[in-house]
Amino acid sequence: MIRSTLRSRIAASLFVYSLVLAAAVLSLGYLVNEDVEAVIWAAVLEPAMERHLAAEGRLETPRVSGRIGTFSVRTAAPWPTDVPGDLRTLEPGFHDEIRMAGREAAVLVRDGAGWRDFVVVDITDLESAERSFAALLLGGALVAALLLVWTVHWLAGRLVRPVSQLARAVDALDPGAGMLRLPLPSAPADEVAVIGGAINRLLDRINGFVNRERRFIGTVSHELRTPIAVIAGAADVAASQADLPPAAMKPLQRIRRATRDIDHLITTLLLLAKSPERLLESATTFRLDELVRDVVSDHAHLTRSRSLELAVDALPPTWVHTAERIAQIAISNLVRNAIEHSDLGTVRVGLSEAGVVSIQDPGHGMAADDVSRLFTALARRGDDVTAHGIGLELIARICEHLGWTLDLQAQDAGTRAVLDLGDSRVPAP
Repeated sequence: MIRSTLRSRIAASLFVYSLVLAAAVLSLGYLVNEDVEAVIWAAVLEPAMERHLAAEGRLETPRVSGRIGTFSVRTAAPWPTDVPGDLRTLEPGFHDEIRMAGREAAVLVRDGAGWRDFVVVDITDLESAERSFAALLLGGALVAALLLVWTVHWLAGRLVRPVSQLARAVDALDPGAGMLRLPLPSAPADEVAVIGGAINRLLDRINGFVNRERRFIGTVSHELRTPIAVIAGAADVAASQADLPPAAMKPLQRIRRATRDIDHLITTLLLLAKSPERLLESATTFRLDELVRDVVSDHAHLTRSRSLELAVDALPPTWVHTAERIAQIAISNLVRNAIEHSDLGTVRVGLSEAGVVSIQDPGHGMAADDVSRLFTALARRGDDVTAHGIGLELIARICEHLGWTLDLQAQDAGTRAVLDLGDSRVPAP
């Protein structure tokens, strides 16, 4: 679709207006010209008619004086054969632009005393000159309209140029470059300066918000990781004690898994706080099938307390170029979500040659309405997302960041999750 600019719309509107105005003026001029012609020809032909009638006797033979000819015919008798056919059909009165033997004429017709009298004047040269003048006038009007449109288009370009420059300056702003500011024109009363000043004030508020958020993220990252590291270290030390009672080993393992999961969640949230461009700065080329196999191995322990089996279908060698850590987080969350929402059976993990990861769980499943509500909640970032695990929200945000797609399909038994990494697949190196 062709984008219409403001200057183009102004120029096009003025061009149409000029054409309509020119058409109106030319039409009015044509009507006035016809009325003036009628008055002039009446002033010329009426005296000629009076002279013709005042002459001795009416003659069917034309009398010619200069460009004016007169003759009469009896209305009751057959008309002479040399009377042009166009004259035979004329009613009494004035007639203009009558074709006669390849020429044009103005004719005055009058009836009286059994005769029909004609006064004819040759206007061929006059009509030709009139048409030439009309064509010249029309061409001049068109040229004037085009010249006016070009002038207005040029002036409109000069008027909107500061706005275009401001738009390009806004597009050129780099969110990662620190403080964001727009260069303002020197004239303080300029309307663009007013708009730019308002944008700069908004950018100041955004810069302050971003700086506060960065400080908050840095503080939270440090303050959360420190106690988690202490808890994990203490759990490792306790688990290494030789005199540790067997009954305490299981709670320690749960503590270690919980600290690992919390650290995993913090890492994911911190990564998602970055822009997609910064996420892809760490992109590498790796084998997706090996990553899937490692993720399944890391989550196998979650099925030991359930009547579940974690199975891997045939994984074709698949190379992708993306952020490996992000891909691991996304697949791990899908596998963990499938395990947590299954009762018994087999959770199957597969990978297609196109690089699409699929996880089929045998759990209580999700109805089609549940899937629809879940996607609505993901889109709105609502509280209902937590009902299906925070992992799905994280995956939705990852997909939004990197252009991936997540498809949840309700099955007769369980749910099938399909993760497509988009254009990340690359040929084997």
